[in-house]
Amino acid sequence: MLHPVDCSTRSVINISWLKGEQLQQQQQEQQEHLLLKNKLESYELSCARDALEMATRISVWLLLIILKS
Repeated sequence: MLHPVDCSTRSVINISWLKGEQLQQQQQEQQEHLLLKNKLESYELSCARDALEMATRISVWLLLIILKS
């Protein structure tokens, strides 16, 4: 039979372990969130760059049309 001290010690160890697991899971979720956020920002920057490039091309075409007429 276990002594009361053994049971309370095990409870403390189990609670500490669970808190560690919970903290580790929260950190992993935060890392995943940051990774997704970075991917989204990268995609947004890529779209913005493409839009700027397209606007530049259209501006050049319009300028050429105006200069030719």
